[in-house]
Amino acid sequence: MPAKIVTDQTFLRKANRVLIFSLLLVLALYFGKSIFVPLFAALLLAFMVMGLVKKMDQWKVPTWLSALTGTLLVVFSGIGLFMFFSWQIVQFSEDMPAMEESIEKKKRSINKYIEQTYNVSRKEQNTWVNQKSQEALESAQSSIGQFFTATGAVLAALFLIPLFMFFFLLYRRKIKEFIRILQPARHEKNIEILKNVSMVGRQYLKGMGIVMVIVTVLNSTGFMILGIKYAILLGAMTAVLNIIPYVGVMIGSLLPISLALVTSDSIWVAVGAFAVCTVTQFLENNFITPKVVGSSVNVNPFASILALLVGGIIWGLPGMIMAIPVAGIAKVVFDRIKVLEPYGYMLGSEDLPNSQK
Repeated sequence: MPAKIVTDQTFLRKANRVLIFSLLLVLALYFGKSIFVPLFAALLLAFMVMGLVKKMDQWKVPTWLSALTGTLLVVFSGIGLFMFFSWQIVQFSEDMPAMEESIEKKKRSINKYIEQTYNVSRKEQNTWVNQKSQEALESAQSSIGQFFTATGAVLAALFLIPLFMFFFLLYRRKIKEFIRILQPARHEKNIEILKNVSMVGRQYLKGMGIVMVIVTVLNSTGFMILGIKYAILLGAMTAVLNIIPYVGVMIGSLLPISLALVTSDSIWVAVGAFAVCTVTQFLENNFITPKVVGSSVNVNPFASILALLVGGIIWGLPGMIMAIPVAGIAKVVFDRIKVLEPYGYMLGSEDLPNSQK
């Protein structure tokens, strides 16, 4: 048999194996998301506190105590963030009657403008608004029903994440020994991959945490200067939504702009809120994130968007949040396994050598 035919057949067999494995992996991740989502989230959070846990090991702290300390640090941080948003939202709800009055006033002004400009009577406008409001209410009721249906799964995930995280930290030496037993000949290389994966997850999460604080300060300061109420809440919410790449910033910008339109008599306050979000996003994309996060997740923009879409399809919102660090971890693994190197190259942002361009 000619060598070319043999080579082609070998390539097709490898391609078929990769395709079948990819399809099975996607199916497993999709149908097992109730387990895999908290598992991956716990793994990433474990990477984030791994430096502290290793430091406690050097201080001869028992393994169970260092694992528990790292887990509780993340749990209490999450509780603190939740309490902050809850307190701000309670404050916000106290102003709802005044906001409803302002909305009604602006609605009457809009009705008058439409009636005078387009000759559409207020009765026709109200009929149309009531019809759309009814449709929106029905949609909201359906969404609320879905939310409460999913509440059990959400609560289960919130319980499983710290539990999985604790066991990842507790059994970290056992996991390393398992890798050694599994492939003794590749032990050193596998441990190197594991260390690099841990470093990528840790650098990315720490970097994103710092970016969120900076974005919160910048947005909150801008909103305060404009005189927008609840500037800190809005700044924090836009920063938190910023963890969803590309999409989160657009959603986050709508919050301060909408509040400015409702609470302010001048449209220029809303324009100013839009300008604050735009300038902050420009600084975040071009200066803050590259400087703080750096090349910890060396994934090109096309692969990032693709990972974001695939993560959203498979796992929904949690998948979109975890898409970029998971893609970065996948690249680390691909780059260090010979047969997967081409896929690592496609994920990365490395340029071709000048001799190959």
